Amino acid sequence: MNMTETSEYQSAISNLINKARNYNPNLGFYEKHYINENFDFSVKLSNNYGVKISRILAQDYSVMPSILTEEDLEKIANSAWRF
Repeated sequence: MNMTETSEYQSAISNLINKARNYNPNLGFYEKHYINENFDFSVKLSNNYGVKISRILAQDYSVMPSILTEEDLEKIANSAWRF
């Protein structure tokens, strides 16, 4: 997997993970994130899991948090994998 570490939208991504934890309590806490092969974000969590967050969601949420839906959070929560 070819990924580049970044700090783009770090605050938004961290907040999204904290909210997604309500849908998957096994999610760890934000550690760092990378731009993945789809130009979205792969996020490494404190418990050696990761989640995927779309770039568009991170961008939009950073300027207008009210756009966030429960479906967005469920998608993040359900994307967890072993990092």
